[in-house]
Amino acid sequence: MHGAARVSASMTGTPMGGTGASARVTSAPMRGTRLHAGAHCPWGGMQVERLEEIFSQIRLNGGGEMEAHRVWEVVGKAPEPDTVLCYHRFGSRVNKFVFLIMRSLAVIDAVWVPILLCYGGIKWSEGPFGPGGLLEPGGGRTSLGAWMRTAEIVNCFAYIAGTALRLSTSSVDLGVCKEYVDPADIWAQELTSFTFWFDVVSVVGNFWWMLGSRWIAAMRLLRLWRLPASTYRAYEIASAKSAGFTTSCLELVGSVWLLAHFFGCSWFMCVVYPFETYEEMQVSRPDRFPVELYRAYLQCLGEGVALTVGWNGPRPSSPDGSYTVAENCFYIFVGPVASMFLAFVFARLLVALDHAEEAYGRFNDRMIKIASILNSLNMPPALTQRVMQYHAYLGVHNLDKSAYEMLFAGLSWNLHVELKLFLFEQLVLTAPFFQEIPPPVVMTMVRAFELTVFSPGDMVVKKGEVGCEMFFIVRGQVDIMVDDEARVKVAEKGMGDYFGEVALVLDNQVRTAWVCASSFCVLAELTRAAFDECMKTAPEMRQAMLDRIKIDTQPEMRQGSSNTARGATSERTRQASKAIGNETQPLLVG
Repeated sequence: MHGAARVSASMTGTPMGGTGASARVTSAPMRGTRLHAGAHCPWGGMQVERLEEIFSQIRLNGGGEMEAHRVWEVVGKAPEPDTVLCYHRFGSRVNKFVFLIMRSLAVIDAVWVPILLCYGGIKWSEGPFGPGGLLEPGGGRTSLGAWMRTAEIVNCFAYIAGTALRLSTSSVDLGVCKEYVDPADIWAQELTSFTFWFDVVSVVGNFWWMLGSRWIAAMRLLRLWRLPASTYRAYEIASAKSAGFTTSCLELVGSVWLLAHFFGCSWFMCVVYPFETYEEMQVSRPDRFPVELYRAYLQCLGEGVALTVGWNGPRPSSPDGSYTVAENCFYIFVGPVASMFLAFVFARLLVALDHAEEAYGRFNDRMIKIASILNSLNMPPALTQRVMQYHAYLGVHNLDKSAYEMLFAGLSWNLHVELKLFLFEQLVLTAPFFQEIPPPVVMTMVRAFELTVFSPGDMVVKKGEVGCEMFFIVRGQVDIMVDDEARVKVAEKGMGDYFGEVALVLDNQVRTAWVCASSFCVLAELTRAAFDECMKTAPEMRQAMLDRIKIDTQPEMRQGSSNTARGATSERTRQASKAIGNETQPLLVG
């Protein structure tokens, strides 16, 4: 006879979807908070007649994008619609779109401004910095110069508009987790924010071509405050999403490239600093850089990458192999910066890799510890294998009792019910047991479920013992045996079936059969105490169940054929039961 080893487990994934089920988590309904029709919750504001409507309402309520401002403590009163020009809440789609546009403009400036400052410091024979190019007074006399001047103007007005919108968008202070929605508070917050003044001052840099000095464009580098990942942190918190592994890696690669870009441009400026024209530099230092601008840039970018990642840096530009004063100063300043930045990149990359492998690492550590404990106890090989397989099953399905408890900890009662209902959706919609119970009672009952996991061969129910709970099969299969030796299988039950319901309504009911897990089984257990609490709102339902069970337990009813269906079961219920291979309930397990 199989042993009755029974291990409680918790669940972190969706039990019906094959992603997780596990250790027991008690969630009995709280007194004074029982759900009823019309309860104050997103899907309870009306009388719900069918279970399908409940699930459609849950999906509808969570189908759109959650408003980000729900996360913060709101300070002040938001203005009425259309009373403030272009007013938006932080985290709205418009606000996110504007932020991403502004961030994209900052990336463009991080690439373009160093090229303008460093490569525009020497006269070229052709190209954007040549005659009729971008640097000429009233520039744009060439097609390339005109195109670049247009791009400068578009960049200017786009950033001005984005900066102005900050004054009509609610402001979030992460330090105190508050959102200021009143226009007066928004202005007060923005006018004391250094990032806002960085944006304002940087706009002056867009007019360098009107003011006659390309160095004024350096003010646009103040926009680089938007590039670190931390600037998007408030949006991640508001949307309850964090950057994935791929996004983190792309940000790191982009930051390395940008630093190499800065180094390469700065190195070019150090080399050509003593010369007036590029041709003069070519004569004095032949073969140092290619003639074409783009090839000179690529060579300097390669040398900047080499310096950033710790390879040999750029070679001296002097024919005698010595560095100039400007080049030596460049090395003295850039060398330590490159080393520290490379260490920072490696640290961030290790963190990203650790997060990507965190789930498997926890699983592997857990299995190693369990195997070590079993070996130290000299367990029989067969028992060791069963225990290891059980824990492997929990691990493969992302099971973690502490994570499941964390998932439900602190949730409001209504949100707890919504989450439980969604996790048990398929069970609730297919099990005939729930088809005869009013939806409000089903909601309360589902919240009282406790999940348990059984290994193959575990006895879930023992014949002759007094029962006080019933079970719903969330995943797996069980065998039913009625002989005293538990050797002859007379029936089997699978996903969506249930057993032990008699113990919920009859006192001191003795189990009439053995129930043995034939595979790994995830069962939703409903205790009699929790059932009684749920039925306080529907005493007539309890009496109806009692009457039906008394009829079903009469000898003539128990000797009926397997195609005898419950009289109160609707045609829809019979079709759902047939789909899971359980059109009838030929055997009652007390």
